[in-house]
Amino acid sequence: MTSQTLASTLEGFLSGSIGAVVVEDGAVVFNLEHAKYSVSGETSKCLLHLWSEERNIVRRVLDVQTIRRNAPRYSAEDRPAPPYQTGYPS
Repeated sequence: MTSQTLASTLEGFLSGSIGAVVVEDGAVVFNLEHAKYSVSGETSKCLLHLWSEERNIVRRVLDVQTIRRNAPRYSAEDRPAPPYQTGYPS
């Protein structure tokens, strides 16, 4: 599945879902009634950005599986964080 197809599928599901939640490691991390999101299908990757007052995450969507009609399961990975620098500026 291409990144554009993944982005289109994900956007279609999220825009038509009322009360959808995002679950990671068995815990609800976002309730989309209160959180915001954006989906981008760049040339080689599909990114899902979710944010709320409590947290902010970005995930690279790798694949989608349909478990039930209204509950797709997306395989994703964390977006690498920028390198952390320590010390004082010179």
